[in-house]
Amino acid sequence: MDPSRRPTQDELAVLEGQIGRIYDEFKARVSSGRNLPDLEGLVGGRVWSGAEALERGLVDDVGGFRGAFRKACELGGIEEGKTDVLARIPVPRSGRPAPKNPADVLGEVVETLRREVLEFSGGVWAMGPYRISDD
Repeated sequence: MDPSRRPTQDELAVLEGQIGRIYDEFKARVSSGRNLPDLEGLVGGRVWSGAEALERGLVDDVGGFRGAFRKACELGGIEEGKTDVLARIPVPRSGRPAPKNPADVLGEVVETLRREVLEFSGGVWAMGPYRISDD
């Protein structure tokens, strides 16, 4: 799909099929992992607030990134206060790529990731495009 033009009907059909397959796989994993055989009846494509999801057994707790990170460290056996388990990978200096030239910054992004990953002594557990703040 080219972001500089409207998608064709064929492209939309492929995208819809891909989204449907991803959603079906997600529901199957949630249904199995949470032992919720009637997941579709419970969720039905709706979006619940954190408190509502907690009431329905769809989540274990409600909180932000820092709480989730602390829990992940606890579950992963990473001792409290260890500072080298999270590294911020800076945004490429050249900024976000233009829609028609997405590969323009790829080399810089890959090199930054390579440098940061090599500095981890215990290996990489997860990566994501997150900016963590106390706001």
